[in-house]
Amino acid sequence: MEDMKGAIRLTAVFFALSALASPEAFAQPSVTTLSGTIASGQALTIIGAGFGAKTQVQPVSWDDFDGGTNSSTLGAPVIGDTWTFHNLATSSPVSASYSNALLRTNSSLSAKCSMSASNGQSVCSFGWTGHSHSQLYFTYWRYNTPSGTVTRNHKQFYVFGNSSSDLPQVLLASIPCADPTWQVYDNQDENEYNTAGWTFDNTNDLWQRWEVLVKLNEPYTSSNGVFQVWKDGVLGVDVSTMKIRDTDNLFDDFRLGNMHAHDALGQCAAGGDNVVYFDDLYIDTTPQRVEISDSPTWASSTHREIQLLTSWSDTSVTVTLRNGAFSTLNNLYLYVVDANGDANSEGHLLCTGCPAAPTSVVEQ
Repeated sequence: MEDMKGAIRLTAVFFALSALASPEAFAQPSVTTLSGTIASGQALTIIGAGFGAKTQVQPVSWDDFDGGTNSSTLGAPVIGDTWTFHNLATSSPVSASYSNALLRTNSSLSAKCSMSASNGQSVCSFGWTGHSHSQLYFTYWRYNTPSGTVTRNHKQFYVFGNSSSDLPQVLLASIPCADPTWQVYDNQDENEYNTAGWTFDNTNDLWQRWEVLVKLNEPYTSSNGVFQVWKDGVLGVDVSTMKIRDTDNLFDDFRLGNMHAHDALGQCAAGGDNVVYFDDLYIDTTPQRVEISDSPTWASSTHREIQLLTSWSDTSVTVTLRNGAFSTLNNLYLYVVDANGDANSEGHLLCTGCPAAPTSVVEQ
């Protein structure tokens, strides 16, 4: 009997160790080979391990805004629900529109939100509603252009919940006239300042890529909600102890835009105008994705361009390649990101004539 018990114990330990040793348990993704043509618009299949399973291959929303008409109101994105709008103005509110006024390299149009003091428009935002998500990963390129008196309140985005009071909620805000450091807030009296030195002033008048991962506390009575924010690949907010919700409700309303106050309050004078441009908006329920960078390591990469998924399994991912703002894909590096936000630490080089390059990859 003791021998039997010992065998059972050893078997249990073996299976426990096997589970811990499995690639999905702790290993970051690894890329071994590529198959396809390395050129914008072409399909590329990535072979490797540790990618994990992805329930829905394509993101919830994706838009590069190039399919619109200059100066017209935003319409349907490339992937996802047609954009809807939330505007607040004292007269004649203006919805987000396509614009060629400020463009990233290789882009023909961006999304424009104008918040003008002349019509008292303090909110110009676009997004969707009617969803139910416990976790969101979203990323966008942003170029903000304020003018006149500095505002008392500026928000980049707002995510609302499906309760009667629109909770749970999360947002990224700055109080430029008094406390310009970017901070996240959950409308449950919890906020967290970024630790990377980002302020309203030093994030204006240039294209920057922002990334956000927010995960509701589960169960809702716990304080384990996650809120992370990156700018140009640098993690500036990293908190995993938030009680974002205190009821069993989910996120259902996403708004990018979002607010630039014009009224005076306390020590802050009435704010001036603000025009903000966005490009390459990508929204998903997981951070799983494929990126291309000009850096050979994930940790050092500050310029990344997201790729469009067409298939995903634990060992194989296929994307439609896109340059983003890169002039060429040749000699760039490819990364696969898993559900934990981990990527292959060293990028897989995209080039012809590389020692490890498979013969099925050709360069155009």
